[in-house]
Parts: sequence; structure tokens; C-alpha cells
Amino acid sequence: MLEQNISLMDRCVAEGMDIIIVSTNSALQEKYWQQRLEQTRGTITKPSTILLAVHEDWSGGAGNGLGTLYSFQKAQLKARAYHNVDLLEALNKGASIALYHTAGDGKRLYPLTAAEYGNKSAVKLPGVVKIGNRFAPITLLEAVIKQTAPYAASRKGRLSVFWGDQLFVPSTSFTYTPSHHVDILVKLAPFPTAQQWKEQGFQNYGFVALQTSGEALHIEKTNFETVRQMEAEGIIPAHSKTGMSFGAFSLSAHILDLFLAEYEAELREKTRKFDTDPHFWMASTLPQRTYVAAMKEKGTSEEQSETHWHRMQNFRKNCGNAPFFTAVDCGTECCWWDFGTLQNYYHNILKLVSETAEGALIRHFFGAKMENGSCFQASKIKGGTVRNSVVVCTTAETLDAEYSVIIGCTATSLKIHSGILYEILETANTTFAPETVRADLMLPRKGEHVKLSTLLSSDSKTEWHMRLPGNSYSFEEIRDKILPIDFTVAQKTFEKLKVIAFAW
Repeated sequence: MLEQNISLMDRCVAEGMDIIIVSTNSALQEKYWQQRLEQTRGTITKPSTILLAVHEDWSGGAGNGLGTLYSFQKAQLKARAYHNVDLLEALNKGASIALYHTAGDGKRLYPLTAAEYGNKSAVKLPGVVKIGNRFAPITLLEAVIKQTAPYAASRKGRLSVFWGDQLFVPSTSFTYTPSHHVDILVKLAPFPTAQQWKEQGFQNYGFVALQTSGEALHIEKTNFETVRQMEAEGIIPAHSKTGMSFGAFSLSAHILDLFLAEYEAELREKTRKFDTDPHFWMASTLPQRTYVAAMKEKGTSEEQSETHWHRMQNFRKNCGNAPFFTAVDCGTECCWWDFGTLQNYYHNILKLVSETAEGALIRHFFGAKMENGSCFQASKIKGGTVRNSVVVCTTAETLDAEYSVIIGCTATSLKIHSGILYEILETANTTFAPETVRADLMLPRKGEHVKLSTLLSSDSKTEWHMRLPGNSYSFEEIRDKILPIDFTVAQKTFEKLKVIAFAW
């Protein structure tokens, strides 16, 4: 089933979403993604797909709950202006619409995110797409769009919402018949043991439990003792299927319309922040006492939680008798490739060179082939020895690499073990210390070539304010410098510099 599902993803050009909305951080990112997805139309999306990039101009952020509704509203205006299409009307007529969230600083992916000028979902992965007459590395967002395309067939008349930093391959069929106003993707299994909870990191994700009626309960980022107490109190039925939530969900056209009406004031005033898990799903599926206690752990007062719980319970009643919230099982054997941290990025990409079933699957997804134990895509390497590494869109006179990820680099001679080299330009013969992560970018105003490094074992979010040895700026300082830059221009300038440096 896993292999079959990846083959379905390969048909994204023929069977993907009818309309795609991309929610971004800024007007510059909106411009980038509108242009980029138009360039890869017919490769990542159907030729007929309507592509709508928007940005969230909401001071302090709307949260992914209100952010979903706000992005849909902005896309609605853009669809009318540019395509004469009403999105709600299109949903009611059976269109499949997907919304992809790309928000966030991507701090745990620095310095890679810096090389993409803060555009986290533009971080490159080990696959290629053709743009005009050249090949370029596939971006994280493009990979997510390809991966989620097979849900289109089952979600006619629904809005699907996905996150732009993780890929998954279900071990169950993509095909299902939606039965509830809201459904969420979950890896269902019997109730976990305390050891499984710890080993699989359940505390970092949403936890979903199916009731005998088919309705589901949802609680976000909690501890094992809390869910075990919920089971003891009968809130979670004994022997029910439970699981880790992927966070991705879909809405019926009817419930989307009701959400837009319910939060009309917040969407107009743009001052509050609501997330889907704590404010939409938990408040509408948990008993009052359980919800208030869970939100108290998150720092919300009992009065605020009780008021919001009653609001969402009334909202649920207004939906009528139709089933409200359930889980869609992705299967216990599903593959989940998270690229949200440097460590996950490194380890998941190196799965391409593993002689395992999962290695074969991820190579299939990215269209990669093994060559003497490594994977090379659209690269030109004249000499050196490369072992157990992934090399994408890279040009080098000599490359000596082992257990490393090298993407978008141009260099004379590089030597690295167990590290990541990303978009670097290096004219000197360079040897990197083990576990080095290096990424480069151009600050066009000064014509400054910035080289940023850290270690694979480090946490870039923890190092955020530090100016690391060898770096001219802290990650926070470089973030502040790159945000105003038109990065499409900066990246073109950097590419020209690479061509000039190595006119092979």
C-alpha cells in the first residue's frame, strides 16, 4: 500500500487539487510562491489548478485557526478578482480546495532558512523540478503539495488544510468517504503504554481518541498521566483506538461557512489569536472540566476557558445533527518525514541512501536513484569520493563527502563528513569539521556574501541570539536583515555570482 500510495502521488499532475491556497508570512513570500507555483504548474499541480498565494497581515499572528479562515477570505477576494471564481460556490459545486500553511520563522532549520531569506517552506529537498530549461531542487512546499494531491478525489466539496514542513505516506488508502463536518489525519493504534508515549514523543503532538459513535476527542500536547486519567474516568472509552495527530484536517463547505460566520468579528478586527487544536477541536470535543484543566496548564484562566468552551459547544449544536469531528486513519505502518529541525532534515534525507524498505520509498517519492551507495541529482562533480551521501544541484571540481547532505552548492574542492552544505559558494579548497552545517546567502545592498555555520547536534532555536564562532551575525540578526529583502532578486544575484566564479 505504501508503494501504491507514492505512485498515486506521482499522478499529482493529473489528479491533484482543483484550487490551491498558500498562506504566507509576507507580501514578498506571497509574490514568490505565486510565481514559483505558476512556474511548476503541470509538474507539481494540474495544469488547470487555480493557484492563490496570500499573506497574513495580522499583527502578532492570527494562529492557525483564525489564520485558516483569514487566508481563505483573502483567497476568496483574489479568486474573484483574477479568476472570477467564488470559492464557497466552487466548494458547494464539488471542487477540491487545499490550503497550505507556510507560516513560522523556521528557527530550528537555521541557517538553512536564512539561505531562503526566512521562507521556511522554500527550503530545498532531495528532488528536482524543471523550471524552463533548467532543473532546480524541489522545495518543501512543492513536495507537500505533491504528497497530499491524492486526497483530492475523496474531498470534493471540502477544504483540506495542510502544514508545509512535513511529509507522510499513509499505509491505508487515500480513498475514503467523508462522514463528518471535520476530519483530521491520525496514526491510529491501541492506547499507548507509558513507554510508547515517551519513545514516540506523543507529548509533542495532538492526541486523538475515537469514541464508539465514530466521533473523536482531541487534546493537544499533553502528558501520559492526563490521557490515562481521561480513560479511567470514561472520557476516553476503554479499548478505543487512539493516536498521534498529524494536524492536517478537512472541512465540509457547510462547516467552513459556519466558522466564517462565527468568527466574523475576530476576522474583521484582527486582534485575537486562535489555534485549531486548543480553540477549535479541544473546545468542541472535550468535556468542560477536562478542557478547562488542559487550558489551565497552557496558561489560560478558567474564566476564559469556560467562556470559550460554551461558545464552541453552542457552535457545534448549531451545526445540526450531522456528525461533527472524526479521525481519518493513516495506518500504523505509515511513513512520516518531518523536516522541521536540522536533525530531522539530515536524518530523513539520508534515508535515501539506506538499503531499507523506507529508503526505497523515499527514493521513489523524490525520483532518486542510488549510485555506488549515494544519490546524485542534477549535479556535476569532476572528482573526489562520495559515500553514503545525497548530492543535489551541486557543481564542484572535487567533492569528498561521507554521510552528508549537499544541496545547491558551487565550489572548487569540498571535504565533509556527517554534515549539511546548503547553497554554499566556496572558491577555496575547504575541509569542514564533522557535523558542520553551512549555508550561504547574499545581502545585495552591500554585495555581502554571508556564510553561516552551526553544528548538526546544536539547537538553532536555542542559539538564536548568539553570534556563533566564525559567523558575522547571530541568527536573530540575520533574520532581521533578510526580512525586508526582495529575496527573488537577491537569489538571482547570488546565482549570477556562482556562474561568474565557476564559468565551466
